[in-house]
Amino acid sequence: MSTITMRASKFDQASKEQLRRVAILFQKASVPTRFQILLTLSEGEKSAGDLCAEVAQSRAAVSQHLAILRHSGIVRARREGQFQYYELTDLGRELAAVADRILELE
Repeated sequence: MSTITMRASKFDQASKEQLRRVAILFQKASVPTRFQILLTLSEGEKSAGDLCAEVAQSRAAVSQHLAILRHSGIVRARREGQFQYYELTDLGRELAAVADRILELE
């Protein structure tokens, strides 16, 4: 079976709701800073301050991006004292792996 035939059958099996969720997920992750955050977190859990330094953005800007990624199920947060730490969910790790593969192609 050819790759094109296999892809077509996957699309045929997916419901419109599933395709809508996938489209929303890619839309939420489509901002370059969010991909920077995603790739940074693929190296392991980071504090909000560490993420600000890594992506060279203000705390307010990073906080907004993290909120979108959290609500999309891509990252999760945990509080330890006064500090907030972030890590990728399983879905986030899968997206980071896709981004890594694309970056390797270039």
